[in-house]
Amino acid sequence: MDKETFQKAETVKSQMDKIEVKYNALTNNCADVVKEVFEGGTGVKLDMGNSSIPNTNFTNIKNNQSKIQKKNR
Repeated sequence: MDKETFQKAETVKSQMDKIEVKYNALTNNCADVVKEVFEGGTGVKLDMGNSSIPNTNFTNIKNNQSKIQKKNR
């Protein structure tokens, strides 16, 4: 998962550096970049929707823990 996350971060950085993707405070900002990298690395979709409550996404991450991380035994 670390490799996929790093590769996604490198892809997003490259797109920003080449101005293929432009920063916009309303539609493409730092939260969107983190979301895109997280989704690309874990395969867990985070719906931003109209909710500004982070617990919605935290619940989604928690429910998909087996896709993201294996528990220590």
